[in-house]
Amino acid sequence: SKNCQIQLALKALKQDPKLSLRHAAAIYKISQSTLSDQYAGQPSRVSFIANLQNLDDDKERVVIQYIRKLDARGFAPTLSYVREMANQLL
Repeated sequence: SKNCQIQLALKALKQDPKLSLRHAAAIYKISQSTLSDQYAGQPSRVSFIANLQNLDDDKERVVIQYIRKLDARGFAPTLSYVREMANQLL
C-alpha cells in the first residue's frame, strides 16, 4: 500500500544519509511532496482523520461548523490548524 511504501522510504532515508528525498520517492514510487511532509513530521491524512474520529459527535460538529464559517469567509484552514483546534477540544 501507499502508506507502507512511505514507511519503507522513511526507513531508507534514516539508514542512508546520502539518499535524497527525491531519489527515495522515485525508488518507492511515491510523491516527493508527501514523502517530504512525512519526513518533516507532518502527520498523514489517514492519521489526522483517525484523530478526528476521537472527537465525539458534538465536538466534531463544532469543528465542521467552524471550518465552514472560515471557508464561507474565504479562509480555508490548514490541516495543522484544524488538528490543533480538534486537539484543544479533546
